[in-house]
Amino acid sequence: MKENENLPQITYIFTIFFLTLGPMKTIPVFYKIALNLEQKDRFRLALKSSLIAALLSVLIALIGLNILDTWKVSLDAILIVGGIFLFVQAFEIVSHFSGSSTPQASPIQENKPLRLLAISPLAVPVIITPYGVVAILLFMSIARNNLSLEITIFGLLLLIMALNFIGMLLATNIMRWVGVATLQIIGWILAILQAGLAVDSILKAFKNLGLITKS
Repeated sequence: MKENENLPQITYIFTIFFLTLGPMKTIPVFYKIALNLEQKDRFRLALKSSLIAALLSVLIALIGLNILDTWKVSLDAILIVGGIFLFVQAFEIVSHFSGSSTPQASPIQENKPLRLLAISPLAVPVIITPYGVVAILLFMSIARNNLSLEITIFGLLLLIMALNFIGMLLATNIMRWVGVATLQIIGWILAILQAGLAVDSILKAFKNLGLITKS
Protein backbone atom coordinates (compact mmCIF):
# COMPACT_ATOMS: atom_id res chain seq x y z
CA MET A 1 0.00 0.00 0.00
CA LYS A 2 1.42 3.36 -1.00
CA GLU A 3 0.82 6.62 0.81
CA ASN A 4 -1.18 8.12 -2.06
CA GLU A 5 -3.61 5.21 -2.05
CA ASN A 6 -5.51 6.61 0.94
CA LEU A 7 -9.00 5.40 0.11
CA PRO A 8 -8.08 1.74 -0.60
CA GLN A 9 -5.86 1.80 2.47
CA ILE A 10 -8.64 3.05 4.74
CA THR A 11 -11.03 0.47 3.29
CA TYR A 12 -8.46 -2.28 3.85
CA ILE A 13 -7.86 -1.24 7.47
CA PHE A 14 -11.58 -0.95 8.21
CA THR A 15 -12.23 -4.40 6.74
CA ILE A 16 -9.57 -6.08 8.86
CA PHE A 17 -10.69 -4.25 12.00
CA PHE A 18 -14.30 -5.20 11.31
CA LEU A 19 -13.35 -8.85 10.90
CA THR A 20 -11.10 -9.06 13.96
CA LEU A 21 -12.66 -6.54 16.36
CA GLY A 22 -16.16 -6.03 15.00
CA PRO A 23 -19.72 -6.94 16.01
CA MET A 24 -20.15 -10.16 14.00
CA LYS A 25 -18.67 -12.20 16.85
CA THR A 26 -19.90 -9.90 19.62
CA ILE A 27 -23.63 -10.04 18.88
CA PRO A 28 -24.22 -13.79 19.52
CA VAL A 29 -22.17 -13.77 22.73
CA PHE A 30 -23.86 -10.65 24.07
CA TYR A 31 -27.28 -12.07 23.21
CA LYS A 32 -26.46 -15.24 25.13
CA ILE A 33 -25.17 -13.37 28.19
CA ALA A 34 -27.88 -10.69 28.28
CA LEU A 35 -30.85 -12.88 27.38
CA ASN A 36 -32.43 -12.63 30.85
CA LEU A 37 -31.33 -9.09 31.70
CA GLU A 38 -33.65 -6.08 31.83
CA GLN A 39 -33.35 -3.51 29.05
CA LYS A 40 -31.53 -0.95 31.23
CA ASP A 41 -28.98 -3.56 32.31
CA ARG A 42 -28.42 -4.60 28.71
CA PHE A 43 -27.74 -0.98 27.81
CA ARG A 44 -25.30 -0.56 30.72
CA LEU A 45 -23.51 -3.80 29.86
CA ALA A 46 -23.20 -2.88 26.18
CA LEU A 47 -21.97 0.63 27.00
CA LYS A 48 -19.42 -0.48 29.59
CA SER A 49 -17.96 -3.26 27.47
CA SER A 50 -17.70 -0.97 24.44
CA LEU A 51 -15.97 1.79 26.42
CA ILE A 52 -13.54 -0.67 28.00
CA ALA A 53 -12.75 -2.22 24.61
CA ALA A 54 -12.26 1.23 23.07
CA LEU A 55 -9.83 2.21 25.82
CA LEU A 56 -7.91 -1.05 25.49
CA SER A 57 -7.65 -0.74 21.71
CA VAL A 58 -6.21 2.78 21.99
CA LEU A 59 -3.75 1.68 24.68
CA ILE A 60 -2.65 -1.29 22.57
CA ALA A 61 -2.06 1.01 19.61
CA LEU A 62 -0.01 3.48 21.65
CA ILE A 63 1.97 1.06 23.79
CA GLY A 64 2.41 -1.56 21.07
CA LEU A 65 3.91 0.91 18.61
CA ASN A 66 6.41 2.10 21.22
CA ILE A 67 7.44 -1.49 21.92
CA LEU A 68 7.87 -2.21 18.22
CA ASP A 69 10.03 0.91 17.84
CA THR A 70 12.12 -0.06 20.88
CA TRP A 71 12.68 -3.58 19.58
CA LYS A 72 13.21 -2.23 16.03
CA VAL A 73 10.80 -4.73 14.49
CA SER A 74 10.62 -4.15 10.73
CA LEU A 75 7.39 -3.46 8.89
CA ASP A 76 7.91 -6.48 6.65
CA ALA A 77 8.22 -8.74 9.68
CA ILE A 78 4.93 -7.38 11.05
CA LEU A 79 3.27 -7.83 7.65
CA ILE A 80 4.31 -11.50 7.55
CA VAL A 81 3.42 -12.30 11.17
CA GLY A 82 0.18 -10.34 10.94
CA GLY A 83 -0.76 -12.11 7.73
CA ILE A 84 -0.10 -15.52 9.28
CA PHE A 85 -2.20 -14.76 12.36
CA LEU A 86 -5.08 -13.35 10.33
CA PHE A 87 -5.01 -16.38 8.03
CA VAL A 88 -5.08 -18.73 11.04
CA GLN A 89 -8.12 -16.94 12.44
CA ALA A 90 -9.89 -17.14 9.09
CA PHE A 91 -9.12 -20.86 8.88
CA GLU A 92 -10.50 -21.39 12.39
CA ILE A 93 -13.73 -19.59 11.52
CA VAL A 94 -14.27 -21.69 8.41
CA SER A 95 -13.32 -24.99 10.06
CA HIS A 96 -15.68 -24.40 13.00
CA PHE A 97 -18.65 -23.43 10.84
CA SER A 98 -21.91 -24.98 11.99
CA GLY A 99 -25.60 -24.24 11.80
CA SER A 100 -26.43 -24.50 15.48
CA SER A 101 -29.66 -23.14 16.91
CA THR A 102 -30.08 -19.84 18.74
CA PRO A 103 -27.98 -19.90 21.92
CA GLN A 104 -29.61 -20.02 25.34
CA ALA A 105 -28.66 -17.96 28.37
CA SER A 106 -25.51 -19.18 30.07
CA PRO A 107 -26.12 -20.13 33.72
CA ILE A 108 -22.41 -19.60 34.43
CA GLN A 109 -22.78 -15.87 33.73
CA GLU A 110 -26.17 -15.21 35.35
CA ASN A 111 -24.85 -14.24 38.81
CA LYS A 112 -21.74 -12.42 37.65
CA PRO A 113 -21.81 -8.61 38.23
CA LEU A 114 -22.31 -6.51 35.10
CA ARG A 115 -19.01 -4.68 35.58
CA LEU A 116 -17.14 -7.99 35.48
CA LEU A 117 -19.12 -9.27 32.49
CA ALA A 118 -18.24 -6.05 30.67
CA ILE A 119 -14.55 -6.77 31.18
CA SER A 120 -14.66 -10.53 30.64
CA PRO A 121 -15.81 -12.11 28.47
CA LEU A 122 -17.18 -9.16 26.48
CA ALA A 123 -14.35 -6.61 26.25
CA VAL A 124 -11.71 -9.35 26.38
CA PRO A 125 -11.59 -11.71 24.57
CA VAL A 126 -14.85 -11.29 22.60
CA ILE A 127 -14.29 -7.75 21.28
CA ILE A 128 -10.51 -7.40 21.74
CA THR A 129 -9.31 -10.68 20.28
CA PRO A 130 -5.67 -11.80 19.98
CA TYR A 131 -6.06 -11.40 16.22
CA GLY A 132 -7.44 -7.91 16.75
CA VAL A 133 -4.33 -7.01 18.73
CA VAL A 134 -2.20 -8.27 15.84
CA ALA A 135 -4.23 -6.16 13.40
CA ILE A 136 -3.80 -3.03 15.52
CA LEU A 137 -0.04 -3.56 15.73
CA LEU A 138 0.13 -4.27 12.01
CA PHE A 139 -1.53 -1.04 10.95
CA MET A 140 0.19 1.11 13.56
CA SER A 141 3.47 -0.22 12.13
CA ILE A 142 2.37 0.76 8.63
CA ALA A 143 1.44 4.21 9.94
CA ARG A 144 4.86 4.95 11.45
CA ASN A 145 5.82 8.61 10.87
CA ASN A 146 2.44 9.25 9.23
CA LEU A 147 0.38 11.27 11.71
CA SER A 148 -2.62 11.48 9.39
CA LEU A 149 -2.81 7.71 9.01
CA GLU A 150 -2.31 7.19 12.75
CA ILE A 151 -5.25 9.48 13.48
CA THR A 152 -7.29 7.61 10.87
CA ILE A 153 -6.51 4.30 12.56
CA PHE A 154 -7.62 5.62 15.95
CA GLY A 155 -10.81 6.93 14.33
CA LEU A 156 -11.51 3.57 12.71
CA LEU A 157 -10.95 1.78 16.03
CA LEU A 158 -13.49 4.04 17.73
CA LEU A 159 -15.90 3.50 14.84
CA ILE A 160 -15.61 -0.28 15.22
CA MET A 161 -16.28 0.00 18.96
CA ALA A 162 -19.35 2.13 18.21
CA LEU A 163 -20.55 -0.59 15.82
CA ASN A 164 -20.04 -3.16 18.59
CA PHE A 165 -22.15 -1.01 20.91
CA ILE A 166 -24.94 -0.64 18.35
CA GLY A 167 -24.78 -4.35 17.54
CA MET A 168 -25.18 -5.27 21.19
CA LEU A 169 -28.12 -2.90 21.61
CA LEU A 170 -29.82 -4.53 18.62
CA ALA A 171 -28.66 -8.07 19.46
CA THR A 172 -32.12 -9.36 20.41
CA ASN A 173 -33.73 -8.19 17.17
CA ILE A 174 -30.78 -9.35 15.08
CA MET A 175 -30.78 -12.82 16.61
CA ARG A 176 -34.56 -13.16 16.28
CA TRP A 177 -34.78 -12.02 12.68
CA VAL A 178 -31.40 -13.07 11.32
CA GLY A 179 -30.43 -16.02 13.51
CA VAL A 180 -27.20 -17.77 14.35
CA ALA A 181 -26.99 -19.77 11.13
CA THR A 182 -27.19 -16.66 8.94
CA LEU A 183 -24.59 -14.85 11.04
CA GLN A 184 -22.31 -17.86 10.73
CA ILE A 185 -22.72 -17.92 6.96
CA ILE A 186 -21.87 -14.22 6.77
CA GLY A 187 -18.91 -14.82 9.09
CA TRP A 188 -17.75 -17.69 6.87
CA ILE A 189 -17.87 -15.47 3.78
CA LEU A 190 -16.00 -12.68 5.57
CA ALA A 191 -13.42 -15.20 6.78
CA ILE A 192 -12.65 -16.10 3.16
CA LEU A 193 -12.12 -12.40 2.47
CA GLN A 194 -9.89 -12.12 5.52
CA ALA A 195 -7.80 -15.07 4.35
CA GLY A 196 -7.28 -13.31 1.03
CA LEU A 197 -6.24 -10.09 2.74
CA ALA A 198 -3.88 -12.06 4.99
CA VAL A 199 -2.16 -13.66 2.02
CA ASP A 200 -1.95 -10.26 0.33
CA SER A 201 -0.17 -8.88 3.41
CA ILE A 202 2.42 -11.65 3.27
CA LEU A 203 2.94 -11.19 -0.48
CA LYS A 204 3.53 -7.46 0.00
CA ALA A 205 6.26 -8.24 2.52
CA PHE A 206 7.84 -10.80 0.18
CA LYS A 207 7.84 -8.24 -2.64
CA ASN A 208 9.43 -5.61 -0.39
CA LEU A 209 12.12 -8.10 0.59
CA GLY A 210 12.76 -9.04 -3.04
CA LEU A 211 11.75 -12.66 -2.50
CA ILE A 212 9.25 -12.47 -5.35
CA THR A 213 9.13 -10.28 -8.44
CA LYS A 214 7.04 -7.16 -8.16
CA SER A 215 4.12 -7.00 -10.57
